[in-house]
Amino acid sequence: MNDLYKSVITAGTHLAPTIKVAEASKVIENSQRDINIAFVNELAKIFNLMDINTHDVLEAAGTKWNFLTF
Repeated sequence: MNDLYKSVITAGTHLAPTIKVAEASKVIENSQRDINIAFVNELAKIFNLMDINTHDVLEAAGTKWNFLTF
């Protein structure tokens, strides 16, 4: 199956050692993304109350090398 994915995905693939490892990594990836999106949504509410433009904040934060966009 990895050969099929590698033929289509130009960014490359990673073959996990077991299906359990692969599924556990999906749990972490999805949880991390969902938590970060929820966190930024809550911050957006606070920024709105403070009359701060969330898009401006995210643009400024995006200038940092380690900022993750969601």
